[in-house]
Amino acid sequence: MNAVTSRSPFQGVRVTIETHRPFEEVLDSFRAQMGKTSIPDIVRLAVESPDETTYAREIETRYVGKSGFMIL
Repeated sequence: MNAVTSRSPFQGVRVTIETHRPFEEVLDSFRAQMGKTSIPDIVRLAVESPDETTYAREIETRYVGKSGFMIL
């Protein structure tokens, strides 16, 4: 199977924060604000959910962190 590459333009804002905190400490703080899940959890929820609206709500409730992001 060949890989397919696509490009999608987007607008964003780059935020730079200078700190004297150690990198690992900053990374740990960042990760603490992110939700976490796995592919099996996502698939299981898709099977259990009666509809797309419920599925989306449960993803937000269970797996999205305070930052609005999740590690998958």
